[in-house]
Amino acid sequence: MNTIGTFTKEGEAYTGSINTIKFQGKAVIEPVKDKRSEGFPDFRVLGGRNRVEIGAAWKERSESGTDYLGVRLDEPSFPAPVFCRLVQFDGEDGYRLIWSRS
Repeated sequence: MNTIGTFTKEGEAYTGSINTIKFQGKAVIEPVKDKRSEGFPDFRVLGGRNRVEIGAAWKERSESGTDYLGVRLDEPSFPAPVFCRLVQFDGEDGYRLIWSRS
C-alpha cells in the first residue's frame, strides 16, 4: 500500500496534493453536480494550477462497512490509468490517497 496523496475535507470537496513519478501538484476532488447516470462519477479530480481534470471518483463501501472513494487517475503523462482509494484511517484527521497493485 502506497500513499500518493493527502487530502482534507472541506464541505463536500477534498483538497490536497498528489505526488507520483509523473504528477506532482495540488489537487481537488469535487462533487459532480450534474450526474448523468447511475455509473457516472460522483466526483471529479482536478489537478494543477489550471484545475485540469485528471480523474474521477465514485462513492464505495468496503466489506467491513467503511465508506471511501474509489479513484481513477488518468492524464497524458501516465502510461495507463492509476486506480486508488481515498480513505481515512482511524485516529487521523485527514485522508490518504492510497494505491496498490492488484
